[in-house]
Amino acid sequence: MNKIARQLVLKKITNNLGKVEVTEDEIICYVKKHKCKRDSYTLDIPCHGQRKKYQDLVKKYDLDKPIVYIIEDMEVKNKKVYIFGYDDAEIIIRNCKFLYDIYGRINGKCLFESNYVRTLYSFVFSAKELIVKDMYLINHFPASNSKYDISLEGDEKLQIEDSTIGKMNQKTNVHLYSQGETKLINSDVQSDDLSINSRIINSDNKSKMKSKRLTMINAEEYNNLNVTSDELTIDGNKVKTDKQGLILSRIKDEKQLKRCKLINILNKIKEDCIKKKQELLSTYEEKLNKEEISKVLKK
Repeated sequence: MNKIARQLVLKKITNNLGKVEVTEDEIICYVKKHKCKRDSYTLDIPCHGQRKKYQDLVKKYDLDKPIVYIIEDMEVKNKKVYIFGYDDAEIIIRNCKFLYDIYGRINGKCLFESNYVRTLYSFVFSAKELIVKDMYLINHFPASNSKYDISLEGDEKLQIEDSTIGKMNQKTNVHLYSQGETKLINSDVQSDDLSINSRIINSDNKSKMKSKRLTMINAEEYNNLNVTSDELTIDGNKVKTDKQGLILSRIKDEKQLKRCKLINILNKIKEDCIKKKQELLSTYEEKLNKEEISKVLKK
């Protein structure tokens, strides 16, 4: 009976959204589309963490653990999808297709990875900590007269990794926001107008930001930003631009500044070593191709 009661409690605390698995460290709910609330126009996925009203039941059945929701391989063709995260629930959204519209507001961690998104007017997604990974987010209807807005917000942290956000000449505006850190890793951000509001902005050597018209940066600190834009403002002040792009850095902490400089130097050395190795291999391969096969075999 205890086992059945425990399963009923698991269904209750996860809104009966799908199969539930309990590990040593967390509760994992695998969300199923047919379990979600829906009507003719919308599909709602409300993901709750641990709630006070179930506190006694949770303690009784030893279920006082973080709750993680995994939304995977889901396809939604003709409904607007609303994903809400409450009570610090963690949500992983992976390998899904959202073909009509999607909106997300999550007050916990969220990984948005390898999804296909096609929306008409905007894509707005926010979380306490938002990681966007392996994504190609663009305006799929550039022929329409309306502008397209992409807004990504991470209240404490926003990380964009291995992704392309926006595309030039597609009436697209991109907005990136975080009260903490915004981090770009091997990613391109392209738009007509681009705005970044974050306390700290960090970028690696492989990431670039391009804007057809205006780029607005508001930040206390930023490091290694590769920016190409017709117009550029930093904290409301106009900055002279360059067609070849600018590398921007402003770091207040001396130790952090030295650390960033060292990282940039080491990354440059690594890139030079890889380039030199490729050149040597190409030269040796070319030399072998020119030699007679018998001579090569004798060696």
